[in-house]
Amino acid sequence: MFARYLPALAVLNALWEVAQLPLYTLWWEAPPLSIAYTVLHCTLGDVLIGVGALLAALIVTRAGTLCDWHWIQVGTITATFGLSYTAFSEWFNTTVRAVWTYSEWMPVTPAGKSFDATCSQCHALPDPGQHTANEWSGVVGCMTQNMKAMGKPLPDQATLETVIEFLQTHAK
Repeated sequence: MFARYLPALAVLNALWEVAQLPLYTLWWEAPPLSIAYTVLHCTLGDVLIGVGALLAALIVTRAGTLCDWHWIQVGTITATFGLSYTAFSEWFNTTVRAVWTYSEWMPVTPAGKSFDATCSQCHALPDPGQHTANEWSGVVGCMTQNMKAMGKPLPDQATLETVIEFLQTHAK
């Protein structure tokens, strides 16, 4: 199984890394050798994420032997783990560590930027689906009070309304 999974995963991830390069400033600013190293580094990281996600799915599902696997369940859990870690890594490397920067080609909405800039001052970005649309206004009000208590810069009213609208749009 892994003899087929790993090469396919590596090739597909290498293609993905090359395809998304124009979305980052690295593509426009770095020398070719640095870009090649980054593609290799990220591809290997993607393979580790994919293998880790598959192993986690096999453990969670208690998959047993290959013929006993529940393929849809294993695939769904693998994708969920892999995408969750990827989303965390993207946020961590662009927001917390600030080692990746988006080029103007990256499709980031103004509302998403406001949400990111406001909420990431204090914590990891929440999943908008963890609350209903009606709950988000109160949650943002509590978070604003927390920001004030911590001495964080408070967003203006228009930004708060944009953040609330973004969260409500993507709520459960």
